[in-house]
Amino acid sequence: MTVGIGHAKLRLTQSTRKRLKKVSGPDRALVASALQKFRKNPLDQSLKFEKYKGRNNLYTIRASYHLRVYMADLNQMEMEIIHIGNHDFGKRVR
Repeated sequence: MTVGIGHAKLRLTQSTRKRLKKVSGPDRALVASALQKFRKNPLDQSLKFEKYKGRNNLYTIRASYHLRVYMADLNQMEMEIIHIGNHDFGKRVR
C-alpha cells in the first residue's frame, strides 16, 4: 500500500504490518501518531526526521524516546517502512 504525503510516498509492506501488530497498544498509538504527523509534514520537528549515519538510504523518525520508525528511501521521496522498534535495529544494519 502506498500513501501520498505531499511530494513523498510512504509504503507499508506486509512484514511492516506484522511488526506493527507486535508493538504494544500504547506504543502502537505512538507509532500511528508519528506516521500521521509524517504524512502531514515529514519535517515536523517532533519527529526528529534524520538520515541514519553510515547508510545511504536509511532514515528514521521518532515515535517516542525509545521507539523509532526506520525507513528506506526507495526512490526520490518514496519511503518504505522497514522496521518499527528501538535503537538496536540501527546497530544491526550497519
